[in-house]
Amino acid sequence: MFKINKIIIRSMLCSLLFLIFSGCNDPVFYEVSTQVKSPLPTIKGSPTDFASIKQGDGEQEFEVVYVASGSAIHIYYENSDNQWIWARTDPSLGRITYLAATDTKLFILTPSGVHVSTPAGEPNTANHLNFSTPITSSEYRFITMYSANNEIFSGVINNTGTSYSIFNITSSTAEEVTGTNNGHGLLNGVAFNGSSYYFSVKDQVLRNAGGIYKGTTSDADLIEDDSGNNYSIPFMGIISIENNVIAIARSGVLYDADTLETLKNPNTGSNISTGRTSNGVLSIVKSYDGEKWDGARLLLAGRQDALTYDVYSGYTYGYLEIELEGDNIKLDGAFREPGITGSTVANVPSTLQRDRGSNDTFRTTIGTYALRFIFQANDDNKTIFASTHQNGVWSLRHQNDRSKNYPYWNTEH
Repeated sequence: MFKINKIIIRSMLCSLLFLIFSGCNDPVFYEVSTQVKSPLPTIKGSPTDFASIKQGDGEQEFEVVYVASGSAIHIYYENSDNQWIWARTDPSLGRITYLAATDTKLFILTPSGVHVSTPAGEPNTANHLNFSTPITSSEYRFITMYSANNEIFSGVINNTGTSYSIFNITSSTAEEVTGTNNGHGLLNGVAFNGSSYYFSVKDQVLRNAGGIYKGTTSDADLIEDDSGNNYSIPFMGIISIENNVIAIARSGVLYDADTLETLKNPNTGSNISTGRTSNGVLSIVKSYDGEKWDGARLLLAGRQDALTYDVYSGYTYGYLEIELEGDNIKLDGAFREPGITGSTVANVPSTLQRDRGSNDTFRTTIGTYALRFIFQANDDNKTIFASTHQNGVWSLRHQNDRSKNYPYWNTEH
C-alpha cells in the first residue's frame, strides 16, 4: 500500500513540475524570461528634467543637453570628433531639484533659490557654467520650475505653507504671475499656444483641488465655467501641441486647456484617457519606423497604476503612447503600451519597433519604473531619455545586444 501511494505521489509531483515548466507562455514566466540585466546608470538617483541649449561662437555651435541629479549637472553634447558624450560638473550650490532653460540661459533650483548661468565655451571646460547669486523671495519658497516660450516659471508656497503662487523668473528677478491668493495648487506644468500661457496646478493636500490659470507672464487668472465657478480638477501636467494646449488630470483623462472639456473619441464619444492614474509626465517624440526616428509624432504619458495585470499592462509604471495628427490627437487614437504586435495595432506607430519581444522587454525594463520626465534629444539617433524616481537616467537606443536588433530601454551607461 505504501509503495502504491509513493508511486501516485511521485506521479503527481512530476505532473505538477511538468505543468510549471511547460507554462512558459504564462505571462509571469514569460516576462521573467525576457528581463534585461541593466548595469548601474551613469546618472543615478532621481534626475531632473532635461533642458536643451544651442550655444557656440558662430563658427562652431554646440547642441547641449543638461540634466541634474543630486548636486551635479550632467551635460550631453557633441564633441569635436562628432561623438555625443557626457560631461559632469558640480557647482556646489546644494541639491538641484529642478532645471530649465531659455535659448541662452540655464536655470537651476536649489534650496537656496534659483541660480542662473549663461553657458560659454565647450561643455567640458572649467568655466562653462558660472552661476549667479540666487534669486529668492522673502515670503515664498520656490518648489517647482518649468520653461515655456523662452520664459521660466516657478511654483512657490508661502512660508506658512498655506498659499501657493506662480512666479516668472528672469535673469535677476522673480515677479508674481497669479498673485498671493492662489490657493488652488502648486504649479506642475506650463504651456504656450502662441498668444497665452497656461499654468497647470494641483493642491498637494486636497485630493480633488486644482485647475488651470491662463494669462501672460505678469497676470493670469483661474479658468472658470460658464456660471463663474472655479473648476476644481486635479491637473497633473500640461503640454502644447502646436497651438493646441492639452492638460492631463490625475485620473489620466485629457482636457482641452481652453474650455476644460474632456477630449473625446469622435466615434464612441468616450473620453480620451490613459485609463491609468497619471503622474503628469507628458512629452512629444518622433516614433521609430524600423530603421530611424522619423515616423509619426507621438504623445507619451507617464502612468502610475494600481497593482494590476491585463493584456496591455505588465507593470505599474512606464508610459503609454498615442499618435498625433497635426496639432491634435489623431481621430480614433488610443493610448497603448509601446511595441505591441497584432492585427488590431499593425499600423500604429510606436517608440519601439514592433518586433519579437520589444513590448515584453519594455515591460521588464522601463515599464517597472516611475518616471519623472521624458525627453528626446536632437543627437544623431534622436535618443529618448527618461529620468526615473530613484533609478537614474534611462535611454531608448540600440544597446549593442546581438539578441535584440531593435532599440530598447536600458540604463544610460
